[in-house]
Amino acid sequence: MVSDLIRYVVNVVLNYVKIGQESFAVRNLKNRKYSNFEVLISTVLSQNTSDKNAIKAFENLRRLLGSPITPEKILEIPINLLENAIKPAGLYKRRARILKNLSLKITELGGMDRILSLPPNEARSILMSIPGIGSKTADVVLLVTRNYPFFPIDTHIARISRRIGIASQNDDYERLSLKYREAVDPSKYLEVHLALIQFGRDICQARNPKCGICPLRDVCKYFLAHS
Repeated sequence: MVSDLIRYVVNVVLNYVKIGQESFAVRNLKNRKYSNFEVLISTVLSQNTSDKNAIKAFENLRRLLGSPITPEKILEIPINLLENAIKPAGLYKRRARILKNLSLKITELGGMDRILSLPPNEARSILMSIPGIGSKTADVVLLVTRNYPFFPIDTHIARISRRIGIASQNDDYERLSLKYREAVDPSKYLEVHLALIQFGRDICQARNPKCGICPLRDVCKYFLAHS
């Protein structure tokens, strides 16, 4: 069964990788107990860039606006200053527009805390209705800020899942996320999410995966097909 395979993979990966406290933007924020809105901002900044660059952009923004970062502060600041602050994350002009827009939407909806006080699925739907916030970003924010039972799927997790055989060709984001939610203890969702990402970066890389030293090669369809 796929649930048994997931549990085996998760157990191996958790025992294999080491996650540093500063390795991931989300964990960095959670450990320092930043605001819910700041978790959202950090997650948006981490899209399609390294955590190192996302954290640098976030800290630039925090120095510029003061602590905590709020929707009101982002709306008030000239967009050129916002762009300059978040430049390390890349795509800074597009990201600046997204931050301006989501700040306006969240303000109109009564604030981040009000959204997060709603039932999990309702809060998720509202977040995903805001341009720039997709399934993964919404799931990360809800998992980190409220420990709501969502399992975020990023490109590393999707790649690992396809290669091992957890994900089928027909699995979209929602279906693959459900498979992990059904197999993993909800209290470990964030830990497993981060560990799989690290494993994807260290071992199951997009190009030239390190199959020779991979502890999962005995169950990996990709390795068996290419060995």
